[in-house]
Amino acid sequence: MPGEAWKKVAMISTSFRKFSSWNGRDDMSELDLNVLKNFIEEARPFTQPIRFWATPDTEKSWELFANLGVDYINTDKPYKVAKHFKIDLPKAED
Repeated sequence: MPGEAWKKVAMISTSFRKFSSWNGRDDMSELDLNVLKNFIEEARPFTQPIRFWATPDTEKSWELFANLGVDYINTDKPYKVAKHFKIDLPKAED
């Protein structure tokens, strides 16, 4: 992507399913883990935050993505993720 166009990209966001069919409960295969790590390593020099969508929504997957340095954890359970990582979220106003 040309340099000027790349400045318009706010985030590297792609489907996790391009890399793995991991269920988020068992251990990820070594092959899938290496493919994922390689993608993250190749994406880092672009300096945009990294996010995967269509990820398993489990504590084990949240931990893995955090440990791999993924910038945004995709989830339908934001309060559970916050509790898991001991992050204080503002209370919703009534």
